[in-house]
Amino acid sequence: MIETWEGKTFQGLLNDFEPACKRLLQLSQERGILDGKTALTMKAVIAIYQRLVKNVYTLHEDKEIEFIKEIIQEKSMILTQHSITAKNRISQNAKALMRDGMTVLIHGHSSVVMHTLIKAVQRGIKFDVVVTQSLNHLGQNVKKILENHKIPTKVIQDSAIALVMPKVDCIFVGCEAVVENGGIINKIGTFTLALVAQTFQKPFYVFTESLKFMKEFPLKQDDALRLASNGNEVDIENILIDYTPPEYITLLFTSIGIFTPSAVSDELIEFFSG
Repeated sequence: MIETWEGKTFQGLLNDFEPACKRLLQLSQERGILDGKTALTMKAVIAIYQRLVKNVYTLHEDKEIEFIKEIIQEKSMILTQHSITAKNRISQNAKALMRDGMTVLIHGHSSVVMHTLIKAVQRGIKFDVVVTQSLNHLGQNVKKILENHKIPTKVIQDSAIALVMPKVDCIFVGCEAVVENGGIINKIGTFTLALVAQTFQKPFYVFTESLKFMKEFPLKQDDALRLASNGNEVDIENILIDYTPPEYITLLFTSIGIFTPSAVSDELIEFFSG
């Protein structure tokens, strides 16, 4: 949109840009391109891009609109490249976690978690994975992918996590969004998993791209549900996500580094106030 926009003022660009972002979010939901996820990740990416556009203008407001458009496009390419290489950086950051003989419990189909596990086995590390069955037999799909990469994988019922927890070394999850206090919003069942992990004193690790950082501060589960449903009434028979508070998270492995929840909170505050 930026490249083809033909207006003359930055305010005009903003006036057209905001509705375009809303339309993109709407289309992503209507056309099912979110792969069964909520719109939270798309919201986070849009918010970061909006901030990028406004920051460019703040730095170059005395310049012509065509110059500003060129800078925005250059920054957009950097952002896109960051997204493309994020999984490799995260798996590199997590190298020290992986060791021979360990058993990892995972929940959901996080592409970042899967990439990290596959990269580890490609380095010659031998380990086992336990995956929760989850909705729509997602666990079976994950098992098939991992076993294609020679990773021994077992699927368990979600209700069996307390029985299995003593047998695993750690938990890996992805997320749909990292919120301002260092907590995460992710697939339903993540918070339950974190509660059980803490009971058994098992480390709970989150793997996520920094593009999923979100300037929101849910205080309770209902806040996260409303955020994911665009403020609409939540049907308790069709809940897709839950909120895991920061005190249940050991570390977050992101595309810009490894953080404790409190440190990622500081990073978020600095990012969105900068």
